[in-house]
Amino acid sequence: MFSDFPNLELQANAMKPLFPEKFQGVMVSVSGGPDSIALFHALWRLNQRQKFFPLAIFHAHYGLRGEASDADFRLVKELADDHGVPFF
Repeated sequence: MFSDFPNLELQANAMKPLFPEKFQGVMVSVSGGPDSIALFHALWRLNQRQKFFPLAIFHAHYGLRGEASDADFRLVKELADDHGVPFF
């Protein structure tokens, strides 16, 4: 699958230790932008009414935008902490 994209294979293998092996729920990828934050809030609110599934946040910090990337990381980490969901 990754043979045409060797860098993707390296990235996928490097990320394996970051995820719990038996996490069964919904993991929302949150960049720090308004769309992904809105998606997280919608799922979080839905889940507060009735616990349908475990919810977690994933954020990929590539550091390509310097301080802006660091700020996104802090924002998303704080979002996870404030809402009591696991952060990966």
